[in-house]
Amino acid sequence: MEIEINAFALLGGLWLAFAAGLIGGAMWRAADRLLNDLFNHRGDGNYEQV
Repeated sequence: MEIEINAFALLGGLWLAFAAGLIGGAMWRAADRLLNDLFNHRGDGNYEQV
């Protein structure tokens, strides 16, 4: 019984970490795209022109 509970807890923790990574990655890409657009409109050369 304890082994099964630990296995479910481990799988749950891995799933939460995986989901958090996906959400964090999506937020990072959205923020990077927003910054890219803002700097491009300003004509700053730090970001590549798309």
